[in-house]
Amino acid sequence: MFEMTRALNGEHGGPGNIVIWIVGQLGMSCLAMALLWMGACGSCGGSASRCGVLR
Repeated sequence: MFEMTRALNGEHGGPGNIVIWIVGQLGMSCLAMALLWMGACGSCGGSASRCGVLR
C-alpha cells in the first residue's frame, strides 16, 4: 500500500501540489465571487439589492 502511495506521489508531483491546488481553488473562488459581487452574472440586472439578495 505504501509503495503505491509513493509511486503515485512521484508521478503527480508529491505533496507540493497540495499547496498549488489550494491556492488555485482560492483564486478561482475569489474570481467567481468578485464577478457575482459586481453583478456580472446579469440575473439581477447588476444590483443584488433589486433581486432580493440583500434583504
